[in-house]
Amino acid sequence: MISLLAVLVLGLIAGGVWHVWSRQQASRSWPAVEGEIVSARIVESDDGSNNGEGSRRFTVEVGYTYTVAGQSYRGTRIRYAHQGHRERSKAEAELAGYAPGRRVKVFHDPADPAQSVLVQG
Repeated sequence: MISLLAVLVLGLIAGGVWHVWSRQQASRSWPAVEGEIVSARIVESDDGSNNGEGSRRFTVEVGYTYTVAGQSYRGTRIRYAHQGHRERSKAEAELAGYAPGRRVKVFHDPADPAQSVLVQG
């Protein structure tokens, strides 16, 4: 029973990793439209790792708007598979590029324009 549960859990983890990796790769060919940053902040969290490097993470969260074929969308994803920064100064440097009001390129999935990123790959 335990081995079946372990296989199931590993399968779910592998499926999640595969999904993120495939979306990350697909985003490399997505078309771009112009968008605008509407909000940006740093969120501090504890990743629970206690690995000697510290377990604090500093993640930049953004909100942006963009339009595809006359339809307006709001996105929040900067890139796929980003886990934040261990140093606040690095998060602050990233945040500086996303000041509210700034015009940015937004890459969107042509099959589902509601799926978007600011950084491909």
